[in-house]
Amino acid sequence: MNRFFLAVLFGYLVGIVSAPKKGSELRAELKDKLEDLKKAGSEVADAMQRKGQAYVETATPAVEQVQIEGKKLQQESEEIARNATKLLNESYERGAAAIEQAEQRIKEKAAPAMSLVKDDANALKTQGSELLKKASTAIGDAKDAVAEKAQEFKFKDASSM
Repeated sequence: MNRFFLAVLFGYLVGIVSAPKKGSELRAELKDKLEDLKKAGSEVADAMQRKGQAYVETATPAVEQVQIEGKKLQQESEEIARNATKLLNESYERGAAAIEQAEQRIKEKAAPAMSLVKDDANALKTQGSELLKKASTAIGDAKDAVAEKAQEFKFKDASSM
């Protein structure tokens, strides 16, 4: 905006200086025109200042309201975050307690079954050991029987020759 006024002033001065007039008339006219321009510039500045002040007066309450609302929102979001953290902690604690209770119930319910499984495993181990002994004895007996039969066969075979 300042450039505009300077351009107008410069154009006006060039027009006045190039016009055919006496020096005293030219100076007087320049002085009057400068006073007019100064007055017009002052009026424009005053009008701009009033408009600027009106904008500030209009905007200030809105800015203050936005600041107040922003603080309220910040406080509300902080409260929500605190509540969410509290709920998460409570949920975690309840979940951990529920898991511990479930583990305990499983152990209590599984204990008799585990005892039966251990008893059955021990019984099977004992039976397996007994069967192994019997099988070992049977294998030994079978070896002895085969050895006897082999001896008998050798005697029969040797006597027929």
